[in-house]
Amino acid sequence: MAKIVFLEAVQNFGGARKSTVELAERLSKYNEVEIIDVYGTCNHFLEACHKSGLKVSILDQRTSPFLISSGNKFKVLLNYIYFFFYIISINKKLISLLNKNEKYIMIINNSKVLSFLYKKPKNVEVVFFARGWFVNQQITRIDRFLYKKLVDRFIAVSEATRHALFCSGISSLENIDVVHNAIQVTQRVPRSISGTVKILAAGGFLPAKGHRVILGIAKMLKERGVNFEITIAGIVYKGEASKKFYEEICKTIKEEGLDDNVRIVVDSNDVNALFKWCDIFCHASDTEGLPRVVMEAMSYGKPVVANAVGGVSDYILHGYTGFITRHNNVEDYVDYIQLLLNDPDVYERISQRAWDLVNETYTPSLQIEKLNKVLQIR
Repeated sequence: MAKIVFLEAVQNFGGARKSTVELAERLSKYNEVEIIDVYGTCNHFLEACHKSGLKVSILDQRTSPFLISSGNKFKVLLNYIYFFFYIISINKKLISLLNKNEKYIMIINNSKVLSFLYKKPKNVEVVFFARGWFVNQQITRIDRFLYKKLVDRFIAVSEATRHALFCSGISSLENIDVVHNAIQVTQRVPRSISGTVKILAAGGFLPAKGHRVILGIAKMLKERGVNFEITIAGIVYKGEASKKFYEEICKTIKEEGLDDNVRIVVDSNDVNALFKWCDIFCHASDTEGLPRVVMEAMSYGKPVVANAVGGVSDYILHGYTGFITRHNNVEDYVDYIQLLLNDPDVYERISQRAWDLVNETYTPSLQIEKLNKVLQIR
């Protein structure tokens, strides 16, 4: 039995955090697992942890997470200075929670959280679980320093992420293992028989998540005379940038006359109902590790049309388990939507193969089996 700690600084309960809770719960069946959350501000995350029977400790209970970004450059500078001293305080609290006489595997998933462990105890092995897609130009010198100094080994959520870490010079291939996301597969839900094609897109409200492309799809579908409904579901993240982008998307919907065709669902607690509702899932994100929403759509047998970013191609084999577009090419998205709409045989084949892939390859048992080997536990 291993002692495993997930160190988190949760701001929103999105797909990555849902996957973390599920993984921690699966590991807790044979190991001593604890979630340490720096801020304790996300109630949905804490509720999910408690519902899963996980032990949770909070280092610095706050009413809101610590955010560095701001529209004021001077305020950003002050935030960085304050954050420097805040890191020291959190590090002391973290170390005080750990028993010096026991060995820990500490799983971390981003560099901000990693910074809280700048002074790493000798009895802690740090595993960086890379859930995103690492673009070389976007990795700061500080992040590179933290990866080199503090991380003992890397786990990537997709082959694309593994190779991005290697190509960025962060680690050798031998020190990066791949452990895919896993999901409890549901029963395949057949396509609706109404004359209106129902399309779902999901992602937090940030420019990189592809909402503008989805609105472009809506506009072209309308121009082609297709009967359709699009639901855009996502989180409005804490901070000014996400709120402004959400307001921009709402404004565009009105200006383009798409009110009757496009609806927005914010912070939904029943995303599964949306997957059951839709006929087709569109994913137009610019950056991903191994997107949970794509897996969720496929677990219901919903054909996916997506950009080939990050680990999307781990799931989507073009023309076999879904369709890959030229990056952000609206016409490609619309053409594949119409193909699925007009050819029931193509729809059925893609639906069944997508469901089979998730059901056979991305299961909780296979995930834990691989992770046990990687972490050398059990």
